[in-house]
Amino acid sequence: MENDFSLSDAEKEEKRRYEREYYSKNKEKRREYQREYYNKNKEKKREYFKQYYQENNDKRKEWNKRYWNRRAVKNEK
Repeated sequence: MENDFSLSDAEKEEKRRYEREYYSKNKEKRREYQREYYNKNKEKKREYFKQYYQENNDKRKEWNKRYWNRRAVKNEK
């Protein structure tokens, strides 16, 4: 019994040709969208990290001071 779901070679080739044509047409649109999306998110990330580091600058300085003090005490022993 033949498999009803299998496509003939001609149909497969037609499908491949259509997919190649479709993707080649839309390739530049997709790339443009990805560039826009990337640049938009790059700005968001930059703003977020700038704000994050400004807010936590004092905490980081305090943590670093404690870390290096503890390390100095360990090394003296």
